[in-house]
Order: sequence, then C-alpha cells, then structure tokens
Amino acid sequence: MSMSTHSSGSTLTSKVCKIFKSFKRGSKDEETLALQRQRTALRRSAVCAEVTVPQEAYKTKVIPKSDEARKRLRASLQKNYLFAKLDEEQTKTVIDAVEEVKYKAGDVIIKQGASGDHFYLLEDGTCEVWVLKPGKTTADLVKHYIPGESFGELALLYNAPRAATVKVRTIYFGNIDEV
Repeated sequence: MSMSTHSSGSTLTSKVCKIFKSFKRGSKDEETLALQRQRTALRRSAVCAEVTVPQEAYKTKVIPKSDEARKRLRASLQKNYLFAKLDEEQTKTVIDAVEEVKYKAGDVIIKQGASGDHFYLLEDGTCEVWVLKPGKTTADLVKHYIPGESFGELALLYNAPRAATVKVRTIYFGNIDEV
C-alpha cells in the first residue's frame, strides 16, 4: 500500500476499509484465505462452566487452630497468587476455613476424574502430578509441587472433574476447604 507524502489521511482510511470489505465479501484469493487461517489459529479457546446458585445462605466454616498455625497460614497465603491480594477480613475467613491434613509419602490426594471438593495449599513436602491421557494405559508425570504452591482450584472453579492425579512424594500439607 503506497501513498505519496501529500496524500490525505482519508486515502489511507479508504484503502483499509476496502481491504476489510474484501474479507466481508468472502474473497477467496490465496492471500485472504491465508490471513483468515492465521487469525483462526491464533484464537484462544474459551473455558466454560455452568453457573451454580447456592440453595441456602453461606455459613463460614471455622476450624480451631493455634496462633502459630494462623501465622504460618498467613505467610503461606501471602505468597500464593490466588490469595495475595485479599484484604484482612477475607484472609481471616480463609485462615479460619483451613484444615491441616497430614499425608504419608505415596498417598493419593486427588484422583483424576473424581469430583472436586477441596483446594490444597502445600505447606511442606512435595507432590507429583500424574495425567492419564485418552487412549493410554499409563499416566505421565507432568509436574512437581513444592511448598507454597497450590492445586485443585480448577475443579472447584469450573465444577469439573479432577484433571489429574496428585500423589504425595514427601511429608505433609494443609488443605483449604471450599471457602
């Protein structure tokens, strides 16, 4: 698209509009088809989930814990991207709802395909993430979780089955119930 230096801005506008109109008319020349394929390939796929409406008023869950446990949880939540921006009241609500659960090495915390009912925040130890892909008979190790990381949120956010199996590799970690 060449224009002389003294041409008006409307000339550029009209040329852009003509190019756009050629796409709208469904021009099938090779360049147009290539551009359409390129745009389609760059699109992001959407994530959809059903809307759930609570049947009854939400009642906050409070699990008793020591001041030391509250301090540890507060530090862990401040490092976690999902909870770092919570205000003081929201942080207190989450800390109140946390239930510490200890596991042994080899225990399965989340089973792929199961319904999601908890969110997990790893306080200590490590976990492995295994995914069984369709048509395969063995699961692949796809990730390791370390202290400070969390998992299990997708099944809760999207009311979907668990996408992977998570196994304890070492030590224990805390569990954040549905908040």
